[in-house]
Amino acid sequence: MTTETLSQLKAQCDQLDKEYKSKRAILEKRMAALKDGELANAASKIRALMKQHNLQAADLEAAAKSPKKGASKQAVAPKYRGPNGELWTGRGRQPRWLGEDREKFRIVDQA
Repeated sequence: MTTETLSQLKAQCDQLDKEYKSKRAILEKRMAALKDGELANAASKIRALMKQHNLQAADLEAAAKSPKKGASKQAVAPKYRGPNGELWTGRGRQPRWLGEDREKFRIVDQA
């Protein structure tokens, strides 16, 4: 069994801490360089695709702002009117007032 003093162990700990910090700084620099390279590569690919498809930045902005298909839900006209004026579109859970005979509550189009 080795008999090291507290000051020797503290010195070893300090030395390891310095090495760790040094290696961490080196790795962080390498990571930053790789990230910069990847970003530059991605930007280059984007510019090439934009040139290939004859797109400008404004075209991309307009496409990003345009509404998506199916994104907005449109109101559905009611198909049935209940005895107390309740409305049901025919979607979702059937109301109790509708009962068995739907046709007597159907709203007839006046168009």
